[in-house]
Amino acid sequence: MTKFIRVLGSPGTGKTTYLYNKALKNSNTGLYVTYNVSMAKHAKEIFPYSYSVGTMHSICYNLIRNQLGFDNMDMLSKSDIMRWFRNNGIEGDFDIDADEGVSGYSIGSSILQEFDRYRHSYTELRRVEGYDGDIMSLFDDYIRFKGTKYDFTDFLIKTLINGLTPSYDYIYVDEAQDLTRLMWDIIDAWAQNAKEVYVAGDEYQLIYRIRGVGDDFVSRKYDETVVLDTSFRSKRNIYSIYNAISSMITDGIPRDIKVSDGGEVMNKSIYDSLRYMRSNMMTDKSIFYLARTRYSISGFDMRDIKGVADMMIDEGIPFKTINPRHSGFTPWTEDFIEYANNIIDMTNGGYITGSSLKKLIDRLPTEHKGMGLTVKRGVKTSIKKALSDSSLLDFSNIGKYFNGDINIHNLIVNGAFTDRQKNAFINYFGQSLRQDMKITEHLPTQDKINISIDTIHSAKGREADIVIIDTGITSKIKGTLMYGSDEEKNDEYRVWYVATSRAKDEIVFTNSHVLSLTIEPFMEHII
Repeated sequence: MTKFIRVLGSPGTGKTTYLYNKALKNSNTGLYVTYNVSMAKHAKEIFPYSYSVGTMHSICYNLIRNQLGFDNMDMLSKSDIMRWFRNNGIEGDFDIDADEGVSGYSIGSSILQEFDRYRHSYTELRRVEGYDGDIMSLFDDYIRFKGTKYDFTDFLIKTLINGLTPSYDYIYVDEAQDLTRLMWDIIDAWAQNAKEVYVAGDEYQLIYRIRGVGDDFVSRKYDETVVLDTSFRSKRNIYSIYNAISSMITDGIPRDIKVSDGGEVMNKSIYDSLRYMRSNMMTDKSIFYLARTRYSISGFDMRDIKGVADMMIDEGIPFKTINPRHSGFTPWTEDFIEYANNIIDMTNGGYITGSSLKKLIDRLPTEHKGMGLTVKRGVKTSIKKALSDSSLLDFSNIGKYFNGDINIHNLIVNGAFTDRQKNAFINYFGQSLRQDMKITEHLPTQDKINISIDTIHSAKGREADIVIIDTGITSKIKGTLMYGSDEEKNDEYRVWYVATSRAKDEIVFTNSHVLSLTIEPFMEHII
C-alpha cells in the first residue's frame, strides 16, 4: 500500500530541502518531479546524480522514448499553429511554453489556453470571448490538423494512456499545488509501484488555474501531513507584505509562520531601479527583476520582460533569465561575454588568444565598407582584405598567430593596418559595446552574473536577496482586480503573493510609466 505524505509550508520554509533530506535518508535512487524547468534545474544541482530529476513533461517525454521507442517525435511548431489560425480565420500571436502554457492576449492565444485547460481538467470546453463559432468543433479541427504531431500536453496524455511508469520506491513531487487533474492521474499511476510519495506545496501559490489546476492538493486525502512553520528566507517586513496578500485570499488556510526581524520595502522609479541594480551588480547579492507578463499590450506603455531586458541592455547591465527557456531575452551568453571582453582587450592594447582573434575575424560581416574596403568571411581572406599590404603577414606561418597569446597591437594596430583601417576595425567592433551597451570594462563569466529577470511565474520555487517587482499590468488584469469574481481575484492575488515571497532582504516596487496600467491601487492595501 503506497503511503502519501503531504508537506505543507509557506515560501522559504524549506519544502524542497525537506524532500532532499528525505530522499537521502530513504534511498540512493528515486524520482523528483516538479512543475517548472527552473525548479528542475535547481534540483539537478543538489540531488544525487543517481536520482531521476525533471519536470512532468520531461519525465513523460523520456518515458515515451525509452518505453515506446519513439526517438524522433515530430513537434507541432508555432508556424504550424499560425497556419491553422489562418485556415480558421483566427487572428493573434502567442507564445507557448511547457511550464507556463500559452501566453498572449489575442483571440488565438485565448483559444489555445482553453484547449489546454480542457485537456488537463476533464471539464467542459468553455466559450472563448471574441470567438463566435462552435468551440467543440474548432477543437476537433485542431486535433485533426495536428495529426501525428505532438504538443506538450500530448506527452502527458500518451504517458497516461499507455500506462508508462518509472520504477522507483520513492517519488518526490515539488510545487504540487500546480498539478492539473491530468498530472495527478499520472502521479497516482506512478504511485502504484512506489512505497512512499511525498507531495510538497503551498495552496497560496496555486497560480495555474488557467491551465486546469484545481484544488486537488488541498482536497485529496493523505496518510500524513507535515507542516513546516519557520521561514528561513524572508525577514519580518518582507513577510508582512505577502502575509497581507494572503489575508485577501478568501479560500486560503490561515497560518502562523516564524520569521526573523528585519527586511526593507521600497518604491522606486524604473530608472532608479535600474541604477539600484547597477550599484549592486557583480556583488554577492542575488537580484530578481520580475514582471507580470512577457507581452506588451498594444496602445499602452507596458513594461513586459522584453521591454525590461532592452532597457538593461541599453544600460549595460548583465543579466540572466530564471527560466532557461527564456534565455532569448538576454545577450549575455558565454560566447558574447568572451566576445565583449576580447573587444575591450583589443581597444586597450591587451592580450587575447589566437582562437579568440579567429572568432573576432569571423564576426566580420560578409560585406562591410565602413573600413574603406570589402571584407569577406574566412580567416585568411578577411585578414588579407583588411591589410593595406598583404606581404606584412606570412601566411605560410599563419599558425603562429592563432596559437597561444598574441598582442593584438603587434598584429593589427602596430603594423598590419593603416591608421584609418586600424581605427575603423576597432570602432566597428567596439562602438556598439561602448555607446549602445555602455560596456567599458571586463564582463564577468555567466556564473558570476547576479541579476536575473523573468516573469513572476518563472520565479516560483526560487529566491533572491533583492526582488524588484514591476507593477505594470494589463487592462484585463486590472479589470479582474476591480470587477472579477472572488475566485478570479484570489488567483491574481496568489500571483503577487508568489512575487513578494521570493525576497529575502529587500523588495523594490517600481513606479509606473505615465501610460501604464498599474497594480498600485491594489498595492495600497498591503503596503
